[in-house]
Amino acid sequence: TSLPPETVMQALPTFWARYHDWGEIEVTVQEGAADVLIKGFAGSTDVCALVGAELERVVELTGAKAVGAAHTSCRCLGGAVCEYRLSWTQ
Repeated sequence: TSLPPETVMQALPTFWARYHDWGEIEVTVQEGAADVLIKGFAGSTDVCALVGAELERVVELTGAKAVGAAHTSCRCLGGAVCEYRLSWTQ
């Protein structure tokens, strides 16, 4: 809780590989939101749902409120990449 969610999300590529090794990650951060793209194949929509929950929890642990994670594109369902849109308030 000592860092703002924007800072933690910007650092996501530095710690992503500790938890998942099946895809590169790109993050674009704005105030109160982040877009996360994963270039790789999770293998199932269940894993994609788990990743969305993990990303949401990372933001929650910063102390942010009204955290949401939407899986806006899924490679398992034909998308080019898996994409998540995270949003929060301070």
